[in-house]
Amino acid sequence: MSNPKFVRWIVVITVPFVVLYCVLVLGLVATSPDIGIRCLMTNRKSGSPVTGIEIRALPHLVAARGCEAPRVGDLLLRLGEYRTPTFADFAEAFSALREAPIPPGGRQDPGTDVSELVGTGLIPSLVVVEGQRLVEIEFWRDGWNEPRRSYVRVQSLPLREVLLTFVWFLCALPIFLLSALAVWNRPFDRPVRLFFAMSAVTLGAFVGGFHWWVIAGRSGLTVPFIVSGTLLPVVLLHFFLSYPRVVPITTRRPEVVLASMYAVPAVAIVAMTGLLVYIRWLQGHGITPEVTQQMLAALSVFRKGIYIYLAFAGLCFVLVLVVLGYNVATTDVPTEHNQMKWIFWAGLVAAVPIGYTLYLAFLCGPAGQARFSFGWESRLSMFLASMCFMLAYGVGIVRYKLMLMDQIVSKGMVYYFASSGITLGFAVVIAAAVLLAGTRNPLLSTQQSFFLILILTLVVVILLWLRDRVQRTVDRRFYREKYQLDKALQKINRAIGHFADRQSLAQRMIGSCRDVLRVQGMALYVCDGGSSDFQLLATEGEMRVPSQFAAEPPLLEALQQ
Repeated sequence: MSNPKFVRWIVVITVPFVVLYCVLVLGLVATSPDIGIRCLMTNRKSGSPVTGIEIRALPHLVAARGCEAPRVGDLLLRLGEYRTPTFADFAEAFSALREAPIPPGGRQDPGTDVSELVGTGLIPSLVVVEGQRLVEIEFWRDGWNEPRRSYVRVQSLPLREVLLTFVWFLCALPIFLLSALAVWNRPFDRPVRLFFAMSAVTLGAFVGGFHWWVIAGRSGLTVPFIVSGTLLPVVLLHFFLSYPRVVPITTRRPEVVLASMYAVPAVAIVAMTGLLVYIRWLQGHGITPEVTQQMLAALSVFRKGIYIYLAFAGLCFVLVLVVLGYNVATTDVPTEHNQMKWIFWAGLVAAVPIGYTLYLAFLCGPAGQARFSFGWESRLSMFLASMCFMLAYGVGIVRYKLMLMDQIVSKGMVYYFASSGITLGFAVVIAAAVLLAGTRNPLLSTQQSFFLILILTLVVVILLWLRDRVQRTVDRRFYREKYQLDKALQKINRAIGHFADRQSLAQRMIGSCRDVLRVQGMALYVCDGGSSDFQLLATEGEMRVPSQFAAEPPLLEALQQ
């Protein structure tokens, strides 16, 4: 993992994959239909005379005029044309509803009372009345002799839920891209690589987890979420065990420590992915009593595994707070101490919403589990917790030079951001034009159209950015002399602009020394005060050097002479 070319290839592969995954999930969520019915993987009780998935929440269900609405605790037996004996079947039916065409006879005249036609076979299971899509459901309640049918409105997801996810993504994306640039410039730096990995899995885990029930019917989106969500707590702990300096407990037998840390998520990823493949394989055998029982057993194991891993994730977060406290107490370098102090306080503040979320999951019974899984308060809690860390990272990067990332952000970026504003406006025009061409599609609501504009805008911005990068590469190839002159002038401007910055001066100095001495790379370390710890101040070229090291007394005496 220390080979610079290999590390950069990892960056080249990871960045587009993570961004594309998030864009696909956001696009799916923004345009996803919703009937306001929420179900979990298993039912609270068994022994019902019918087989169906228990309704655990009805956040904004709207029944058609005159139709009976289901209640929490009822069993959903059918959604549209799909039977729903298990959660996997419900997720498949929910996913199919997104692109379901209106069948012949589905467009009803204005004023049609579908409650009078329920169960008569005169109208299909999916109809349109006065511009509103209605889908037929079949459900059963304790005490009934037979199931009943009803029509419910097909809506969009609530605006606040979609907007919350989109805002979080826009806040987290710059940190992720900045970490990618840091790895590209310093592929030898282990803490920087870990920060990049942590940013990548954070994006996948949160964007996928905010609306897990929407992507549950699509394995291609579920598997990356499983991988990101299981790796996140361990990668977070691993990063703070390595930054700003390696915690002593991991230096004795680092291979054993890392193997024991990553063994748990590795087993969890293999087990959950295997169960998901097994469930999909069972679905291919149709709905029979035997297959349904096997799927229920697999889903029960899946659910128990999730809660076991949640407990493990909570333990990892507690260890992160302990390690952060240790780093704050033992770090002598002022900038690093301020970095750790901000992140430590962010962790303490984030412990409140994270603790509340775990409280809902483990201590509030079935109702709490439903609120934890798809309640507004649980998503808001995780949003606030992650924002605390992002704020701390932002302050650390901008004010306290977190991992020397300030060397990447130069005054030249002011011009870049100004030109990006023009690109953004151009992207909005393109996205709006593309959407205007599809405005005749009656399946998109106003809210879905708005968020589709945002998603298309983001896609176009990324494509234009890639175009500019390719164009810059071509310019370097054909106008190398001009590029080298511009690069030299930029270095002079940066040196003048940062003459009071010790790290910037150090970077300029070793750059000049490297050119004069004609060496492959150089590194500059400093030792503040009477400490024996040397901290990396600046590097030039591709070098595999540690971010700090402790000098032995003979070396200190020789330097003092």
